[in-house]
Amino acid sequence: MSNESHKKPNIVLVGMMGSGKTSVGTAISSKHGMIFVDTDTVIEERSGMLISHIFELHGEAYFRELEAQAAKVVAGCKNAVIATGGGIILNAENMAILRKIGFVVYLQLEPLQLYNRLKTDNSRPLLANLDDSDKCETIQQIFEHRAPLYEKYSDFAINNSVIPISTVARMIFDEYENSNN
Repeated sequence: MSNESHKKPNIVLVGMMGSGKTSVGTAISSKHGMIFVDTDTVIEERSGMLISHIFELHGEAYFRELEAQAAKVVAGCKNAVIATGGGIILNAENMAILRKIGFVVYLQLEPLQLYNRLKTDNSRPLLANLDDSDKCETIQQIFEHRAPLYEKYSDFAINNSVIPISTVARMIFDEYENSNN
């Protein structure tokens, strides 16, 4: 994890799909009067398509291009909590942009915890049409590939598997405030 000391105007949440970025982000933003922005929502609004349809019609590579554009769009945010898609971490340029404008927080969950959250969720393109064992294995593989990147690019990491969302939100905001002092 990095330790940059200059003031950053936003909180950026990264982590695996199902790690709670949207839930935690909305909790922080509502409690502290910040704007909530989700990069997946930015992509859907700009493209006029759901993420699942983008994957179906154009594939993952095209989606990653749209994700890079979304990172540039959210770079203009101030006083925001930005929830990112799980794969935004795969592009170093995305992370350079997000680290410049925000305090990056990694929401950690282990693969089995993620699987338990996602096993009935069929809206995730990377898990679509997989049976339970394939879904579990895919989550494990994605986690093994991405976890080192989340660690590398984050300013703070927190495991939010057993802590209530309100407590996780408070802990993140406290760390964010401390980082800006």
